[in-house]
Amino acid sequence: MRVLLVNLAAGDTDFIDKGRVWRSIYRRPYLGLQYLSAYLKQHGHDVDLIDCQVEDLPPRELAARARAGGYGLVGFFAIYVNREQLLACVGEIRRAVGVPVVVGGPDCFNDEAYLRAGVDLVVRGEGELTLLELVERLERGAPLDDVLGLSRLVGGELVRNADRPFITDIDSLPFPDRSHYPITVWHDYMDFNMRKPFATLITSRGCPYGCEFCDSPSLWQRRVRQRSPANVLAEIDALVTENGVRYLLFSDDIFGISFEWQKEFCEALAARRYDLGYFCLIHPLVYGQHAEERMDLLARSGCRTFHLGVQSASEDVLRISGRFPGELKHHRRIVELARARGILSFTTFIHGLPGDTREGFAESRAFVKDMSPDYALFLPLKVFAGSTLERKLERGERELPGFTWEELVRECRRSELEFYRDPRRTLRLFLYVLRHNPRWLVTRGWYAVYMIVRTLWIGLLPAARPHDRDSATLPALSPGSA
Repeated sequence: MRVLLVNLAAGDTDFIDKGRVWRSIYRRPYLGLQYLSAYLKQHGHDVDLIDCQVEDLPPRELAARARAGGYGLVGFFAIYVNREQLLACVGEIRRAVGVPVVVGGPDCFNDEAYLRAGVDLVVRGEGELTLLELVERLERGAPLDDVLGLSRLVGGELVRNADRPFITDIDSLPFPDRSHYPITVWHDYMDFNMRKPFATLITSRGCPYGCEFCDSPSLWQRRVRQRSPANVLAEIDALVTENGVRYLLFSDDIFGISFEWQKEFCEALAARRYDLGYFCLIHPLVYGQHAEERMDLLARSGCRTFHLGVQSASEDVLRISGRFPGELKHHRRIVELARARGILSFTTFIHGLPGDTREGFAESRAFVKDMSPDYALFLPLKVFAGSTLERKLERGERELPGFTWEELVRECRRSELEFYRDPRRTLRLFLYVLRHNPRWLVTRGWYAVYMIVRTLWIGLLPAARPHDRDSATLPALSPGSA
């Protein structure tokens, strides 16, 4: 079968800039679609992929492309930031092509809403096996009643087939299919260490932790499946030798959960002596153990920036949210060890979690100033579909702190302003970039000026836009809102 996979550009939100400026700074490929394409091709199917981050296609032009392609199935990647665009596209696509329109991705917990908006089928959870079986059933005209991981409407009623078990051996999957666009179109200049060509990859799927505000525990059921070091290194070898890749982003929920795995992988990568840097996501409880050794391994193997999710400095808020108050003691040491090794630290905080107060916001501001990471991003709470928080809110087991969306946005802006207005931080980052990646200043230095001006004058910006609210501090999209 000939299949079209589509990723729509994200809509406007209060914490992400959009449009040409944003795409010139941030344009990452979606690995999920690249894995689906590779898996379908491995089994003999023809796949096209359209990413509207690269090709800015309005719904009518996208529908025309779908109609002209002679596809047997059109699949969309669904995530909360492109939900509005996807729902707007469904009608155009259905009118243009008489083939099944399928949705999958992290927003699949809203399966009923998508189905009632006109989507034919929703693939829940890990998609490779389910999409392949669906394509082959459709080719044969076979029934879909027992396709695991599939949601659909039958006679107007929602039918959710049983969940599909996870793929046990993810080494068995082909490497992501990066053939649809030149690798040079991708970048993430939010990271001052960014160099091109750039690629994203994973070393594992899943996270063992149970943060209530995150959809990962529901997506992956708190299970972690790790690729072997040899398998990951083979993908990196191909990226370097075939594509000249110079910077990687490991998009695992947590990079190197196993210290033994990290040691084997990082030592082998370091021994290759590639001109290669990378970004990864780490967790304070994981990297609080063997901290010096772990930071040494990161530095020797090319880590240039890592992300550390702090979320709140309030022990009560962390406890309510399914985090561990004891993790706060690790943050400052991890940042200090990283800075001594020339690694930048990027931290995030969430304002508006259950139990949050204005005093708690102030506590987080004081904490991040003392911790002194290189970047700090403050986000208003988004209640993700499928998260434990969403379910507990629906059952009345949790309450949000009562701030309006506008108030949360203002608190986030105040936190960013207080953190970044210290000129020593700006000077430290400037000197770091000048020493380690001066090309960033030449190609994207204008963005730093833009961000400084934006931060200093952020109080003059509007607090919110009405279309942000359906994915903000409210329950996720309901069937009636589609």
